[in-house]
Amino acid sequence: QKSVQGFYPQYADKIDCLENYVDAESVRQKANEFVPNYPMDKLILCSCGRITPVKGYDLAVGAAEILKKSGLDFKWYFVGDGVDRPKIESLISEKKLDDYIEITGLQDNPYPYIKNCDTYVQPSYEESYGLTIIEAQILGKPIVSTATVGGRSIINDDENGIIADINSESVAQKIYLIYQDKDLQQSIQNNLAKKDYTKDYQRFRNDWKKLLEG
Repeated sequence: QKSVQGFYPQYADKIDCLENYVDAESVRQKANEFVPNYPMDKLILCSCGRITPVKGYDLAVGAAEILKKSGLDFKWYFVGDGVDRPKIESLISEKKLDDYIEITGLQDNPYPYIKNCDTYVQPSYEESYGLTIIEAQILGKPIVSTATVGGRSIINDDENGIIADINSESVAQKIYLIYQDKDLQQSIQNNLAKKDYTKDYQRFRNDWKKLLEG
């Protein structure tokens, strides 16, 4: 909202912001439609979204290389597709991470991948209002997000997720932190379980009503 007001200061008092609504019940129902074939003996990481430069999949590959060198046994699923996929696939092979990262391609229903992972990771360079972060929170997942505008607006650090700096080293460090600190992991999940998403729906309806009634 402030960014748009900065571009159009003459209309600043006429600009309002309505956040997208996420249907929590629908997300939960879709998340139960199937169970991905995840390995049982590894830490499962998941990132969802378009494979484009802004989404930071190169940062994720860099973080995966660091985690591999640390000795962590994990599998990281990139759920999505996009113009940067060949570049990311090449980078994965170059870093010898083929056994650690799998690109699933575009999925009609990504929610089971999120629900059944151990940690959801949003490695973006830029993010406005990150819907996948909201969806991962609905599904009770510990989340590591880079310090984008969207990430910082949704996540209170160490309360309902973890914020990392926008670089591979910090993303890897925060993933490892939440893996090691079981108390922090449980605290985040407990906080997420307390949120009443029906209030979001009522707020969304009220905001639109207020806007349309002028």
